[in-house]
Amino acid sequence: MVLAFAIVIAINSFGQKNNYKEYKNDFSAKHYRDSITKERYSPFNAGMLNFLLPSTGYHYIEEPLRGWCVLGCELIPLSVAFFGVAASFGEPGAGGHVEGTEKLFNYGILAFELIQIWSCYDVVKVTKIKNLAYQEGKITLKIKPEFLVVNQNNNSSIACGLSLNITF
Repeated sequence: MVLAFAIVIAINSFGQKNNYKEYKNDFSAKHYRDSITKERYSPFNAGMLNFLLPSTGYHYIEEPLRGWCVLGCELIPLSVAFFGVAASFGEPGAGGHVEGTEKLFNYGILAFELIQIWSCYDVVKVTKIKNLAYQEGKITLKIKPEFLVVNQNNNSSIACGLSLNITF
């Protein structure tokens, strides 16, 4: 079940509407306020969501694969920090206490905060680029997997398929 969920998320991520990777070289966020007339996503909301709950800003702007990658990068230093806390509670000299665990905690928290600050900046920049791409009316393509339960002759079966949406 977990594998099926991961596959659905991966397929859905690769068929994103106005994927940032496709438009990052076509648009610049430097003069965003001067050139934008209609916003599909709010850069402020994306940044705040990303700050309050790590990587949710990316899901808000429909960049879930990027969001999962950022979340993974944030969890690594956070787990190092928690290891530092757990290792500091051991008995000194009995093999449970590891010297320098306070530094592990400090470095882990520092790395987590640096990644979180960068991700807030990044999600705002990506939001601006995506808004400019939507304003220009770029063609979008979205492939979405579907799993349906179909009843035929009083037998339930699962039907799998893909739906394709093209917007221009």
